[in-house]
Amino acid sequence: MNLMKKYALYAIAILQDCMPNKIIPEIQITQAKTYAGRCVVKRIGYKNMMVKAVIRLSSYNHMDIPSLMDYNDHIEIIDTICHELAHVVVMPHCKEHSELTEDFKELVISYFEILGFLEKKKVIEEVAN
Repeated sequence: MNLMKKYALYAIAILQDCMPNKIIPEIQITQAKTYAGRCVVKRIGYKNMMVKAVIRLSSYNHMDIPSLMDYNDHIEIIDTICHELAHVVVMPHCKEHSELTEDFKELVISYFEILGFLEKKKVIEEVAN
């Protein structure tokens, strides 16, 4: 399985209680050159209720070889995923969206460290010094 898709599926599982109407976004991996991530939301009815969300992630500029990736490569992928998931909750780019992206990112990174997907940053910084 593509690393981006794996990370996205785990991030969604971690953040599922934050998704409106408990909608679980569909993940699509593309080779788009024009975006790193994109969120498409379908709404219906007079209350504009969300019924579907699709997150498209481009693997065009990302390698999919974890052994060749450093910590920052993983964080960049997590940041893109969390940014798009924040759009499911708050569509426009605004302060609330930025804060939500950062909250999602911190939560996902902490879970990924526990799951062993990422080494703790402190350990990596100590090795570098």
